[in-house]
Amino acid sequence: PPNPPAPPVPPAPPQEQLVGKLFFHDTGPQSQYDIFTADLYIVPKANSPVVDAPDVGFSQLTVDRGSWVSPGVYKMKRIKINGRIHDRVVLNTINTFDINQYDFEVRNLENITNSTSDDFAVNVNSLNWITFVTAADGLAVDRTNTQIVYMDIEDKVRHQLTPINGKYTGHNWDPDWKTDETIVWTHNAKIVEVNIYELEVSDPIVPDVQTPQNDPKYSPDGTMILFNTRENRKKNSYIKYLQTGQLVPVLPNDYFLVHQDDNPTWVFTNSH
Repeated sequence: PPNPPAPPVPPAPPQEQLVGKLFFHDTGPQSQYDIFTADLYIVPKANSPVVDAPDVGFSQLTVDRGSWVSPGVYKMKRIKINGRIHDRVVLNTINTFDINQYDFEVRNLENITNSTSDDFAVNVNSLNWITFVTAADGLAVDRTNTQIVYMDIEDKVRHQLTPINGKYTGHNWDPDWKTDETIVWTHNAKIVEVNIYELEVSDPIVPDVQTPQNDPKYSPDGTMILFNTRENRKKNSYIKYLQTGQLVPVLPNDYFLVHQDDNPTWVFTNSH
């Protein structure tokens, strides 16, 4: 008779593990915005202490049938970071695990800017360099004097990218890394990009769109750029295929209400 199949390997018991690093902006010690980093851990529910102090952990984690996006990617309705509630957060854990067996803890919280300016809107590349917006006078004083800064989180030396050769003074927002050496952002509501070592002035990346452009993000292979804009008085997200020039709206035209919705934020995975 045939050999019976081997019994399935029992699932490994939940183990505490570091699953990633957080980068975000929050209120600093002088009530200005600062950039923070912290380590994100998952802790088995049975071993997770009940802690109410801020800066320690995620709270009000809601997991249901609609929370699973793809292997290792979950939507969470509400989390608490540094004592403040944030809505609609997406978690990418890299390694898959049963999220129902764990609690989350944020450890080793560190303020990595702690300057007198407002520092906000941070993005990180694969070399652990960050780019963000700084408002030297503070957003409450002057929202037009915003510059793009980049920094290695190891040495924490700030390098101001803008202005460059007399261009890009003020009105700089939404920086992201196109590559580990090139930053893409919006200047005067137009998408531009600059290599931090070459510092060559850039033409607008999407010149065929006349409305204000926000939140640019390249696909990992560099063939598409996604951004938010307003067409016919309604906000929408668009993908531009850079090889063909095709511009495609992402969301149905009737999705957003006129003048009432914030810009959606998008990320690319390796395949979507």
